Amino acid sequence: EGECQESSAEGPGLVVWSSGLLLLHYFAQTSEVNMRGRRVLEVGSGTGVLGIGLAALGATVMLTDLPSLVPVLRLNIGLNDAVLRQGGGSAEAETLDWNHPSRELLGCRPVDCVVGSDVVYSLACVQPFQRVVAALRVSVRPGTPLYVAHKSRSTELDEA
Repeated sequence: EGECQESSAEGPGLVVWSSGLLLLHYFAQTSEVNMRGRRVLEVGSGTGVLGIGLAALGATVMLTDLPSLVPVLRLNIGLNDAVLRQGGGSAEAETLDWNHPSRELLGCRPVDCVVGSDVVYSLACVQPFQRVVAALRVSVRPGTPLYVAHKSRSTELDEA
């Protein structure tokens, strides 16, 4: 069984996946959830398209991923600084290893919601994602919503 991590030199974390764009579109278009002024934690941020987009909608976002992707996240945040300021939001990036989720990071600041897109792309990611969700359950206040967009790849993965 493999580990939930980048699978090649390029890796899945360096791809803009449609799930992130779809979830961002949902938040931009729905009147049910207004992101302006919300404190958001994104897990498995990859390139940061979802988190940076939410910051452009006025949220304060903590984007998280593996250590190898944090420099990419910080670069992308910097490249979008003007858009974030114009939208009234902000973003920063930190490491969150799902195999050893940091309760200090997860509980260091209050959040209004947690988001993730296309975070379980292989069976090897299921248990680490479950670890993060379990850590979140004790680190964030009860009732904090978790929004996850998932791309169906197989029945086995969907049911895991």
